[in-house]
Amino acid sequence: MSSNEGLEVSVSQPPTILNINGKPNKQVILIDGAEITKAITLTNSTVALKTAAESKLEICAIERHPLLEAYLPIEAELLPVWSKQTTTFGEYLINTISTTLSLVGDVRNPQQILSREIHVNHSKVLGIEFDQFTSKETFFDYEKMPLLTVTYDPAGLPLTYTPYNGADVLNITYDSFNRMDGWKWGDSQLKFSYDRHGLLSELTSPQDGIQIFTYDETNMLTKITLASQRNFLLTYDDNGGIIRVVYTPPGSTRSYLQHFSNSGKLLQTVFPEGVRIVYRYYDSGKLKEVVHGDGKMLYTYSDTTGLPNQVSHVEKDLEYQWDYQFASGLLMEERINFGAKTGLSNAKFTYEYDNNYRLVNLQGRIGGQNLPLYNLAYNFKTGSAEQIGPFKIIKLKANETQVYDGTALFSSVQNSRFLESRVALTIHGMEVFRMEFSHDLHGRISQTRTYTKNVGVNTYTNIKNYTWDCDGQLLGVEAQEPWGFRYDDNGNMLSLTYRGNTIPMEYNSMDRIIKFGEGQYKYDSRGLVVQNAREEKFHYNSKGLLTRATKRGRFDVRYFYDHLDRLLVRKDNFGNVTQFFYNNDQAPREVSQIYSPRDGKLMSLVYDNRGHLIYAQVYRHKYYIATDQCGTPVMIFNQYGEAIREIMRSPYGHIVYDSNPYLYLPIDFCGGILDQVTSLVHMPNGKVYDPLIGQWMSPLWENVLERVATPTQMHLYRFNGNDPINMGVDREIPKDHIDWLNKIGVNLKSLAPQLFMNNLPGGPMPPSLSDKFSWKPDEIIASQLTTSERATEAESGFLAHINIRRMGNAKQLSVYSKSALKTDVIDLVPKKIGASSDPPFGRGKFFYEEA
Repeated sequence: MSSNEGLEVSVSQPPTILNINGKPNKQVILIDGAEITKAITLTNSTVALKTAAESKLEICAIERHPLLEAYLPIEAELLPVWSKQTTTFGEYLINTISTTLSLVGDVRNPQQILSREIHVNHSKVLGIEFDQFTSKETFFDYEKMPLLTVTYDPAGLPLTYTPYNGADVLNITYDSFNRMDGWKWGDSQLKFSYDRHGLLSELTSPQDGIQIFTYDETNMLTKITLASQRNFLLTYDDNGGIIRVVYTPPGSTRSYLQHFSNSGKLLQTVFPEGVRIVYRYYDSGKLKEVVHGDGKMLYTYSDTTGLPNQVSHVEKDLEYQWDYQFASGLLMEERINFGAKTGLSNAKFTYEYDNNYRLVNLQGRIGGQNLPLYNLAYNFKTGSAEQIGPFKIIKLKANETQVYDGTALFSSVQNSRFLESRVALTIHGMEVFRMEFSHDLHGRISQTRTYTKNVGVNTYTNIKNYTWDCDGQLLGVEAQEPWGFRYDDNGNMLSLTYRGNTIPMEYNSMDRIIKFGEGQYKYDSRGLVVQNAREEKFHYNSKGLLTRATKRGRFDVRYFYDHLDRLLVRKDNFGNVTQFFYNNDQAPREVSQIYSPRDGKLMSLVYDNRGHLIYAQVYRHKYYIATDQCGTPVMIFNQYGEAIREIMRSPYGHIVYDSNPYLYLPIDFCGGILDQVTSLVHMPNGKVYDPLIGQWMSPLWENVLERVATPTQMHLYRFNGNDPINMGVDREIPKDHIDWLNKIGVNLKSLAPQLFMNNLPGGPMPPSLSDKFSWKPDEIIASQLTTSERATEAESGFLAHINIRRMGNAKQLSVYSKSALKTDVIDLVPKKIGASSDPPFGRGKFFYEEA
């Protein structure tokens, strides 16, 4: 019992004290050191919460359910629906979401149309109507214009998705056991077959053939056979769940290991030759320290709010402190201070938000220079961005978007499957660039047609036709300069042909390229490329990140990374220093500014609504960038419409022609950062890519388990399953109404942030005892394993009581009660965590001293 006659519960892991008291109004106080969270239920059908970060949540039950009111009015009054919810961050950012329910038509009719309207800050944003007679559900915008209709079968499984923007209808069929039998979306379709145990056995595509899945006697997947008859085998140990992940690549005797705690937290990663990265946590479960052979990162959090306030990074030749300032969970300011000996410039960024907790203004200073004005605005109807920096965004049609700043106009058009069919750039009223795309049945690009026009010059046309094998690997490009590729059964590229010249390649038993033409590739014990065919040499840190590239008498380049493994600094032997800054919280690996402290040159970058680079500003010089389907710059124009740089690449991204390499713009293949000296690309995932051979310079260990269902992506070195053309192109069918609305152009998270309560600033509301919010530091270790089911841990029943009274999340928007049957038949990633296993450093010894 507590001192105030309440009940006090102490939880050892994570260390928390719950103080429960009150008779008419129940109250719970959660105490974690200086972090105090309060929750209370009031007698007027209201629950309230105040977190340690000073954010607030209030939920009220006001609405009466119309179906219950029509037949049981007294019960409807006694059991109101939780229908109004308010969150408050800071002093002025208040967001209120409410829902109203009504019946459409004759109340006496047993088959009613149930209508639901969602209001945010007293403005209608979405409407949903469910017709009980036809089992159809329709989503409307704020003007009650239909967006999407979903038809369900009696089991609650979706049969058709019908959009109203001219896109193709998705039809889904099921067998007698309510398992998905197949789907058809426009010209694309897929059929599913099952074995006698109900497990997926075959995937049949009219274009690519049949993919077969084989299981052992315990129903574990053991073999995947692709349409080309390539086989991928899976073997298992006797552990009942995953507490140690072990992956041994083909031909290797050493394994890549990851150790997890029983709550799913990554404890350490051990590379095949023994180098390890160790992760330490506070008692609260928040990430505290990441230690590796070359340095360490220390994460500290506010004592009162629990939010991150500093990351200290220490390694040879690089030290910095990254300070964060939050207001109720919203990041208001970042400061990056480098050590005095580094010779690097410090930076400061400040952020402002609207009542939907969306960024509306970014200001900053790098090396004493102020950043250009950068404002953002959002469409009140769809929630999508309508201003990004100096650019306005409008939708002329349902499938056509324009981005313009008064000088240049970028336009993009989608086809009936939401795939880009045309992009164009117009400057001062003259179209200077246009690229058109054709697609095959699976949404892969089959042809590109590029039209370019310079001032006073006739239009130039370039047509490329792409061919693929049945496994989705690029076989060739028919163009003025044709390309051809051959692969073995493991996905290794055996040869490439360009302009009639064939270059052979050789590999060892571990699928590592060892010979490109007459040039040799060499590796260290970890499988990292230490010498390429051009006799350039490479060095890495213990995390496997490229830290140095050298060639005798030519260059010596060093690279430094931040705590998220993003390229932070480049230095070379000529004294050139380049710093890269990232301040887009929605795309944290997108380069926002590039700065040279040596001459004070600042380059500010702007990306469009697709995440493709469109604009760069250096001093008063403005550049407009035309990109291809994956965001690779193709042409650069000045503000007068003159083409000042044209770049031609191989299909895998190697530059074969550059009209003006002295114009510095390092954003290159698929949005990566090109080093012109080495021709290597630092990709957003922290890995370095060699576009000459289409391979990573280091093995792609990190998410190998998540690639099990797509074995063509399992190769540790090959780029995107040998498909460099469709990298980043979303060809998947929409899986639910959220996916559909997003493709239609309705950003639910932007319109109604409280429909995504687990993604609110500062963490989920109400908070969880066992899963403390840990901001960006977790991104470096996030994976499907670390976010899967946790072992049994202590939770608060009171917080759970509040949690179930939250207004429905985005997935529960639908009026119809969805089927609990599994619909993702290709979900093959293991989920269990918590098998009994020795700790990574052994069980240890216990010593005691007798009195």
